[in-house]
Amino acid sequence: AEGPLRPGTHARSPGGGRAMRKNRGDPVSPSGSTGTDQRRVAVGVVVFWACAFVVALPFALQLPGQTREVSFEAPPGSPSQLAEEALERHFPGRSGTGAVPVIVMIRSVAEKARGGEEPTWPSVLTKGVAKFSRDVRGLVSSGKWANYSIQASGFYLGIPWLGVGPRNYYIRTLFVGGRNTSSTLIFITPSEVTADVNISQAVADEFIASLRVLCASKAPPGTEVWLTGVLVMSSEIQLSGKDLQAGLVRMEAFAVPVGALIFWTLVSDTRMMLLPPLTLLVSLVVSFALTLPMARAVDVSNNALPTMVASIMAFSLDYSLLLLMRFSEGGSRGADPHKRVRVLLFRTGHTILLSGTLVIIASLGAWLLPARNVGIGSTAVAISVAVCMMVHLTLAPALMLLGSLLLSEDSSEGGLCGLAQLRAAIQKGLHERSWLRLMSVIQRCPTGIVFALTALCLPLAQMVKDMRVVSDSYMFLPQDIPSMAAMRLLEEDFIGGFAEPYMLILRAPRGQLLESSGYSSFLALHHALEDVKAVEYVISPFQWMNYSITHDNVTMLRRSFNPVYWKVKKCYSNLLSVTTRGDAALALLYTDFLPRGHLATEWVMNVRKILRAWEREHRGFSAWLTGGACRVTDMQRAMMATMPRYLACIVLAVGLVVLLAFRSILLPIRLAFALVLSITVAFSINMLIYQTSLLHPLLPSLRLYSGIEGSVVPVCIGVAVALGLDYDIFLVSRIVEYRRRGLSDPDSITRGVLRTGSTISGAGAIMALSFSGLYTTRKAVLHQYASVLVVSVLLDAFVVRTVLVPALMLSARGWNWWPRKMPEPSPTSDCRFDSDSGEENGGERSPFSKPGVPSSCSAAIIGLPVEAEEDVEDLH
Repeated sequence: AEGPLRPGTHARSPGGGRAMRKNRGDPVSPSGSTGTDQRRVAVGVVVFWACAFVVALPFALQLPGQTREVSFEAPPGSPSQLAEEALERHFPGRSGTGAVPVIVMIRSVAEKARGGEEPTWPSVLTKGVAKFSRDVRGLVSSGKWANYSIQASGFYLGIPWLGVGPRNYYIRTLFVGGRNTSSTLIFITPSEVTADVNISQAVADEFIASLRVLCASKAPPGTEVWLTGVLVMSSEIQLSGKDLQAGLVRMEAFAVPVGALIFWTLVSDTRMMLLPPLTLLVSLVVSFALTLPMARAVDVSNNALPTMVASIMAFSLDYSLLLLMRFSEGGSRGADPHKRVRVLLFRTGHTILLSGTLVIIASLGAWLLPARNVGIGSTAVAISVAVCMMVHLTLAPALMLLGSLLLSEDSSEGGLCGLAQLRAAIQKGLHERSWLRLMSVIQRCPTGIVFALTALCLPLAQMVKDMRVVSDSYMFLPQDIPSMAAMRLLEEDFIGGFAEPYMLILRAPRGQLLESSGYSSFLALHHALEDVKAVEYVISPFQWMNYSITHDNVTMLRRSFNPVYWKVKKCYSNLLSVTTRGDAALALLYTDFLPRGHLATEWVMNVRKILRAWEREHRGFSAWLTGGACRVTDMQRAMMATMPRYLACIVLAVGLVVLLAFRSILLPIRLAFALVLSITVAFSINMLIYQTSLLHPLLPSLRLYSGIEGSVVPVCIGVAVALGLDYDIFLVSRIVEYRRRGLSDPDSITRGVLRTGSTISGAGAIMALSFSGLYTTRKAVLHQYASVLVVSVLLDAFVVRTVLVPALMLSARGWNWWPRKMPEPSPTSDCRFDSDSGEENGGERSPFSKPGVPSSCSAAIIGLPVEAEEDVEDLH
C-alpha cells in the first residue's frame, strides 16, 4: 500500500482472502429467511428466560432463610477429633468446646475527670450489684427455666456445682476484675459445668430475651450490663441473619451506580445500558433458585450468599461489558444487526464460554480441600458462574438482536447538556490515546519492561513466605453484635480465655487415677504446662487455680475430723464428681488470651508437643486437648497441607484447557507466571494490611487481626486464578484473531491491546467494585476476602494484562504459538503501530509513526479494511 486506505477504496484482506465490501455503510445483510429464523430463535430465548425468571423468583426468595451459621468440622483423624471422641467416650454428654453458655458482665461507668485527671471507675462490689446478682439467680432457678438444669455463679453467688460459697478469696479472683474492681461476671452454666446445654435455639432465644428484660429493668445504678457467651452470640447471629437481604441489597447499591458510570464511558449508546441490569437480575434470581435444593439437602453457610452475590455481579457485569463493546464495534462500522450478533457469538461467545468453564473448574477444585463447607460454598459460586455464562451466551445476544432498532447508534447523539460530547472526549482522550501511548512505550523495549516489573514486584512477592495464616473463629461472626463488643471488654478486664477454657481429658491405667502414681503423673503434666507461659488457672482433681493438690493433701483431708476441713472436703468431693469418671479425669485450662489468632494456634501446637512428651515419660497415661482453637487449628493445618494438591490440580486442569484452546505450550507457561506473580503480590499487600501495624493509626479495627484467616487462602487463590484467566483469555483470543488474519506478531499484540485495553480495565474496575461490596457485610473474614480479591483484580486488570502480558508476548514473538503454525504475515499488514488515520487524529501525525514506516501502516491495522474481515462469510 502506497497511501492510506480510505472508506470506499477497494482492497484485499491481509490474508489474501475475498475482496472487502466497497463501503462500510452498505452492510451485507443475510437473506430474509435467515434473519427471520434468527429473530424467531431470539424470541424463543427471551420467552424461555422470562418464564424461568417468573418460576424461579419465589424459590430464590427462600434461599436466605435456608442458610445458617456453619462451623468447621474437625478433620477425620485429626488430634481435635480424637480428643472429642475421647471426651464423648469418657464423659458422655459433655461439650467439646468448654465455652460458657451465658456471661453477664457488670461494668461500672467511668466518672468524669476533673482538671485534666484520668477518669476513675467505681467499684462494682456494692449492694446494688449483689441484689442484681440474686435477681439473675432467681430468674435462672424459677419458673420454667428451673427445668433446664442451669445455674448462676458469681462473686455474690458462689459456685453451686462445687459448693463454694460467695465472697471468698478464690471467688474474687475468678469473678472480679477491671480497674479498681470495676467489673464482675456472672456465669450461667449447666449444673455440670462442662455439660452440653440441651435446649433448642428457640428456647435459648426466649431465655436470652428474658435475661435482657431483667438487665434493662434492674441493672444496678452507675453500671452497664453486657451479655455474651456462646448462647448469646448464637441468638444474636440468628437475629442478624434476618437482615441478610438488606445486606445483599447494600452490596448491589454499592457497586451498581459506579459500574453504570463505567459502562457509560465505554459503551457508545446509553440505551445499551439497559442490558446489564436485566441480565444481572435474571442471573441472580435463577442462581439463587438453583442453589435452593442444595441448601435444603446440606448446610449452606450464610457466608456463601454474599460471595454468590459478589461473584454474580462481577461476572455478569464483566460479560455484559465484553458483549456490548464487541456489539458496538460492529455498529460503528454500520454492520447489519444479524451479522453483529453472529460475530458476537462466534468471537466473544467463545471467550465467555472458555472463561466460564475455567472459573467453574477453579471453584469446584475446592472439594479437594478438607473443609466441607468451603466446598459447598464454592459449588454455589460455580452454579452462579454457570448461570451467568448461559444467560450471556443466550439471553444477552437475543436481547441485542431484538432491540437493535431501540439500541441504534443514532439514539445517543445530541445528549443532554453535552453528555454525548463529554463521553466522546473521554473515549478519545482517555481510552484510545492512552493505550496508543502505552503500546508505544512497550514496543520500544518489551524485555526491559518485563524485567522492570518483575524487579518491582519480586520484593513484594517474596514477602508472602512470611505470611501468617491464622485460625480465628471470631472472624466468621458479625463484628457489630453486642456480644462481640462484650467479649472485647471481657478481654480487657479479665483473662482473655476465661469465657472459653480449653479442656484436657486425662486417662490413667486402671486403678491409678486417684492413687499416688496418678497424682504425681498429672501434677508433672500441670507443671510442664506452666512452661507455656499462658495458662493462668487450672481447675482439675490435681490443681485448683494456682495451687497443686497432692496425694498427701487428699489423704490428710480424708483422715481429718477437723470441722474446719469439712467444707473443703465437700468442695473437693463435688469437684471429683464433676471432673472424674472411672479412670479418666477432666481439667479446665484458662489461658490469658482468647482462642483466636496466631497466639492460639501456636499455643495449641506447643501444648500438644508437651502432651506427647509427657505420654512418653509416663507409660500407660494419656492426655487429649480439646476446646478453644483446637478444631480450627487442625482445620487450618489440614487445608494448608492439601494446598499443593489443590493448586497442582487447578493449574493442571486450567493449563490443559488453555493448551487445547490455543494449541500452544508457551501460552500456559506464560499464563502461570503472570498468575503466580499477581496472586503473590496481592497476598503480600494484604499481609501488610492485616499482619503489620502499618495502617493501625488510620484503621484501629485492624488491631484485632494478626494474619490472614486460613480459609481465605485457598478460596481467594481459586477465585483469583479464575479472574486472571478471564482477562487473559479475552486479550489472547483477540490477539490470536488478528494473527490468524495475517497480521504480524507485534501488530496483532498491539492491536489486541488497543481493542481490549479499555474493556479489560473497565471490567476490572467493575469487578473490583463488585467484590468491594463485601465490605458492607459485618464479618471480618468477608472483609479479608474482599481485600485479597480487590487487590488481585486491580493488579491483574491495570498492570499484568495490560502491561506485563503484552511485554512478555512482544518479547517472545513467534514463540508464543509454538508448536502451532500461524499464517505468514501479509506485507500489507506488516505495520508496527496502531492508529487512526491522520484526518481522524485531527490532521496530526500518529505518535506511533516511525521514520521509514509509511503512514498507511496505521490504517492497515486499525482502519476499516481489516475490520471488514469480520464478514460472516469468513466465519465459516
